[in-house]
Amino acid sequence: MTSDFTVENLISTARTYARQTLDGPGFRSTPYEDAFTALSGIVLERLAKAALMRRHPALVMDLTGKSSWETLLSLTGVAPGGTIRTASLKVALDRLRLAPLNVPLGVKAKEIDDLVELRNSSAHAIGSLTDPSLVGAYVKIVDSLLNDLDVARATFWMDCLQAADYAKAGAEARERERVRALIDKARSSYRREYPDDSPDAKEYHYEWSKNLTKSIPEWRLRDCPACENVGIMEGVLFKHRVSTPESDEEWTVIQFGPGSFRCSSCSLHLDDQVEVEYGISNIPNWTDISEEEFERIEPKREPSNVLGDV
Repeated sequence: MTSDFTVENLISTARTYARQTLDGPGFRSTPYEDAFTALSGIVLERLAKAALMRRHPALVMDLTGKSSWETLLSLTGVAPGGTIRTASLKVALDRLRLAPLNVPLGVKAKEIDDLVELRNSSAHAIGSLTDPSLVGAYVKIVDSLLNDLDVARATFWMDCLQAADYAKAGAEARERERVRALIDKARSSYRREYPDDSPDAKEYHYEWSKNLTKSIPEWRLRDCPACENVGIMEGVLFKHRVSTPESDEEWTVIQFGPGSFRCSSCSLHLDDQVEVEYGISNIPNWTDISEEEFERIEPKREPSNVLGDV
């Protein structure tokens, strides 16, 4: 592997560029919008590849090019110094956010696509920042990657930390308000259909919803924030290592990470991890699945070209 292509150097250069992408007091040689358009994708790409390399250097390689073998030899240190061809920003982020890594990035898939498109357009000198909300999405992804890399936000953003906080808070506030509106709309519709809100009526409808979902494992069920009946979550299963302070012994448990929610009684649908987080919390649930059973289950994977660009 080339000596400068390391996790530490990727983070360091991402930090330098990141301070120019926000409308804060950090060093900047170009106007804020132009700097964001040109550099935000570079920041995301370097952090995403650092997060992949932290797990294994080979995870950053593009698997479709003719130089794949030479890249693999270089990244694994077998024949260092050769040509390195790595995956695109889109592929790197997909490899992180999808099974089996399942790194939460805190934004919708469309926001990732829009940021990738901005990065690709800027590479051809035709991109421009037309949607200011992308700044908030960008900061949320960066902060998610910093958390995965165990890098402190304060040391990364430095004197742009306040600007990063402002952009992130604005993005989260807008998303929370949108999800709150979804819940309110579903609640109003449900109450029009079932106006009786007496305790007996509520208990009857709750038991009915439990009956509708009785074939679903308990760890995939969650009470609906709109009608308070039982809903069903879709998501991914993953292994989690557990230990106790009293013992050095570790064991594996299988957890379920919620990715969407659909109520069995009202019209509420929460379609992705972001909506689930702001609607009902996407804290992973413990399951009763054994490690052996988990190995027999085909992981649910979102369709994506995680091998590389064709």
